[in-house]
Order: sequence, then C-alpha cells, then structure tokens
Amino acid sequence: MDVKKQYGLNALVAMAALAGLLIFVNLLSLKFFQRFDFSDGQIYTVPTYTRQLLRSLEDPLQVKVYFSTDLPYPYSDYRRYIAEKLEEYQVFAGDKLHYVFIDPDLDPEVKKQMQMIGVPQVQLTDVSSNKLEVKNCYLGMAFYYQDKHEVIPYVQKTGDLDYKITSIIRKLTMERRPRVAIATGSVPRTNREMAQLIQGLRQQYDVVFIDLENEKNLDDLADALIVLPPDGKMTPWQFFLIDRYVMAGKGVAFFSSPLRADLQMMVAWPNREYNLNDLLQTYGVKINTDLLMDARHERISIQSRQRGFAITNLVNYPLFPNFTDLNRDQVIVSDYQSLHFPFVSTIEAVAVKGDKPPKFTWLVRSSAHCRRQTKGYDIDPYKQYDFATFNEGPFIVAATITGHLQSYFASHELPGAAKKAAKADRKDGKKEGEKAAAGKGADQDGKKKTADQEKDNPDSQLPPVEKLRQVLVKETDSGRLVVVGCDSFIKDDYLDGLMASFFFNTVDWLLQDEGLISIRSRGLGNRPLKEIDPVWQRLVAYANILLMPLLLIVAGLLHWRWRRRRIRKRVARLLADGGEKK
Repeated sequence: MDVKKQYGLNALVAMAALAGLLIFVNLLSLKFFQRFDFSDGQIYTVPTYTRQLLRSLEDPLQVKVYFSTDLPYPYSDYRRYIAEKLEEYQVFAGDKLHYVFIDPDLDPEVKKQMQMIGVPQVQLTDVSSNKLEVKNCYLGMAFYYQDKHEVIPYVQKTGDLDYKITSIIRKLTMERRPRVAIATGSVPRTNREMAQLIQGLRQQYDVVFIDLENEKNLDDLADALIVLPPDGKMTPWQFFLIDRYVMAGKGVAFFSSPLRADLQMMVAWPNREYNLNDLLQTYGVKINTDLLMDARHERISIQSRQRGFAITNLVNYPLFPNFTDLNRDQVIVSDYQSLHFPFVSTIEAVAVKGDKPPKFTWLVRSSAHCRRQTKGYDIDPYKQYDFATFNEGPFIVAATITGHLQSYFASHELPGAAKKAAKADRKDGKKEGEKAAAGKGADQDGKKKTADQEKDNPDSQLPPVEKLRQVLVKETDSGRLVVVGCDSFIKDDYLDGLMASFFFNTVDWLLQDEGLISIRSRGLGNRPLKEIDPVWQRLVAYANILLMPLLLIVAGLLHWRWRRRRIRKRVARLLADGGEKK
C-alpha cells in the first residue's frame, strides 16, 4: 500500500476513534454529571442542600420559564444560563423535575394566566441598536408541586438564582412553615421601619408579633424569637414572655443597643431606662453602653445645602465600622468577607453562677485599631478623627450563647401584679363586709372603686402567679441565643443586601435550619485587602511605579543582546563560507 494512503487511513481511523470517544463521554455525562468549579465558594456548583431537596422530591416538580424571545443584553444570556441550571438540577432530581420555556408574546391566553399567578410584564432598556429603546418583556418563572405553586416574578439577576430556587423548593416541599415571632415595643413602628425584612421573612415563614407594651396573655410559642426591646424600662412580665422562649430551647436573637443615634440631627444619647442587661446577664452576656469607632470603616454620603443647592459629600465615618474579623468556624458568618453595623455597641461575656456555664462564642470582632465612646457621644461625620488613638481593640459586637442556661426567674420573683391584685381584692372584700349594712349604694361604690383600680393597674390583667409557676422552666441545656449590639442595621434606612443576608442567616440558625445559609451568602460582601505594614505599603507603591518600567528596560536590553549575538553568529558564518569558497 502507498505510504500516503497508509498515513491517510491511519488519520481517518484516529479521527473516527476520537469522535466515538467524544460521543461516548457525552452519553456517559448524561448519567454521571461532574463539574470542576475552582471559583471562590464554588458559586457555579449546585449546592449540597439543593441536591438533597431535589433527591427527596416525592412528586414531579414542574418549572415554567416565561421568557420573551427578543431580550436586550444582558438578559438575552439569562435564558441559556437558566436552561443550563435546570439541566443540572435534572441530574439530581431525575424524572421528578420537568421544565419548559414559554414565550408569552406568542399566546394571549398565556399572558392572562401569568397575570393570575403574579408574573408581570417589565420594561427593559435596549441600547444595542445605537438608540435608546424601551421594550416590554417577560422574565418570570413559576414552580408547581402537588397542589401548590410559587413564582419568581422577575429574574433581575442570576447571582442569587440558586438561593431563590432552593428557597421555593423548600417552601413547596415542607409540611409546615416555621413560625417566627418578633417581640417589640411598637408593632406599627416595627412594621414601618423593618418593612423590607418583614416582607422577606413572610416569604419563608409565618411571622407573628408580640407587643411587649400590651401583651397580657401567654401566647403559643413560635419556633424562633427576635427581640427588639422597647425604648422604656422593661417589666418583669416582659422578661417572662422572653424567658419562656429561652427556657423552651427556642432560638432567640437580641438586636439591641443601649444608645440611640440620629445621624440627621448628629446626636446620640443613652437610653437611661435600658435594663435588658438585667435579663441578658442571667444568660452570661451583656451589651455595653458605648459606641464603637474603627479605623477600618465605611464611607457614607452626607447631603448638605450650600447657597440653595443640595450637595452630596462622601466622608469616611468610623462609626460605621467595616468588620473583617469574622469567626469562620460559625456557619452564620463563615462565607462573608466583611460585615458592617452602624452605631454598634460592644458586647462581652459575664460570669454566671452554676457548675455548667453557657458557651459564649464570638461571631464578629472589630480590628485592633478601634476606640470606644463611653460618654459625651459625638457622631459628627465631618469631624477629623485622630486614628493614632484608635488602639483599644479588638472588641466583640456579635456572639452566640449556647448550652446550659438558667432562667431569670430562678433567682427573681415572678411578675407579682396578680398577687397584689389578690391582696387588694381581699381588703376590698373585708371592707364591703363591714359596710354591708350600708346598702346598695355602698356596694356600688365598692364595685366602681375596684373597676377603677383595675383600669389604673393594667398589670392586674396578667395571668395568676399560680399559672406562671406551672409554665415556668428554671433551666435548659439547649439554649440557643444570638446577641448583636446593634438594631440599626435591620431598619430600611441602613439595610443593604449584605446585612439582610446576615439577618436571614441568623433566623435560619435560630431555627436550626442551616441548609440555606451557605447558598444565601454566595458572592456577597466586600473583599477588602488585608492590612499590611506601612513599610510594605511603601514598597508596593514604589513597585507599582518603578517595577514595570524596569522590567521593560531589562527585557529590551536582553532582546538587544540576543539580536547582537545572533548578528555576530551570522557574520561569522558568512565569513567562514566565503573563506571556504576561496
């Protein structure tokens, strides 16, 4: 056989073998899926918790993706991304997951169905044709499982899609939605100031409120409790409402500071009636009456008016610390690069009596370059701070307390309003017996007096002491508390996506449902550079200025020498060839 034909045949056989191998690998990948994800946090890999949910599906889960066909960039890439994501989900769900893409613009009946389930039409800006154009499009998803359904009305970005889909699958498959209670001094104000967080909570949990100012009955315990103390002094009855959750082993989070700050007025003041520490110290922790300032901090925008114009200034603000020292062993904060709490107070562990002290574990700490304001609180953002004096740290601003906890009422009397009311009733009864001969007039006056006393003393409406003793638990080995020396970060005025994620991580930890925590915090948070020595800072700065020019000069010199040597060799070879010819 000709050599050329032999080589051609070998090449043809090799190409056929390669094609067959590729087909075999593709067929094998349909059954056995594996992805190598080297990104930080493996953000392109299906999370473990999502895999567990998909494998545990008992009935088919149907996903309808309502996407318009002609979408502007970057939304045009979302369709491919979602298709690849759902294909990966199918690997773990098997035949229990089905998805389909639907273009609502092709069928008016589909548009009506979308309006009924809550997928709206959105307006997107298209500048791809060198002109500004607004398009009406659909970018929604609907999930159907058994007789329930949930929707993602608008896929605005793909970075949080794993979290949203996993949350929906969990919500559709769970038998009972957990209940989260919020104990607050003013329910209307809390609904107004925390509207975003409460809306997010209600998507996953049943939210109930405990009005600490007016609650007079023992409620059915929810699965977790969030405590936002009232501005005034807390009563033993309010302590009892909270202590019940702690002693029942329910997760309880305390978001609180003894200080109040108003950035617009540029004033801060201590809450003189703040007594939450009386309860917290029983559990082995206290919140200090201070304001933390840190050399590592955020920049904030401050608006001011000059000559009738509104001017926005960006200023460095030490009272908005940026915390990078996070306890990586704790799942609540393990995936964050940094967190920030405005107007935060420090917290510390305190000794408690007993052979089994609770376990105090820090979550968030300040840097070593910080300082505390303990009096004469100054929050002026335009003040020039001397960071050379910031050398008091580090301080803890968030922590967990777990394990053995004693009840506040193991060493304190129960709310005694009922006992006082009973004594008053006995005295009134004795007086009425002595005045029985006085007739109906005196009896009516006594009843009126008793009613007036009950009206003036609202604590008389509390449950009797005997009932409180029946439900009182004096200790528990399953305590689960989170204490944060700040309540500003949960308000809409200061809330951002990072701190909202921290809040929901805390709630999941309280509920001992930690599957969503690692998914929620994917890709969130700043990635600040680590602090280095000033000498190294100068070296890096000079290197940025001088290193690249020096490298170019060295490379030029090396190239010049190489070319010179090459020319010499050619000249020498030419001279040698000329001598041989002669």
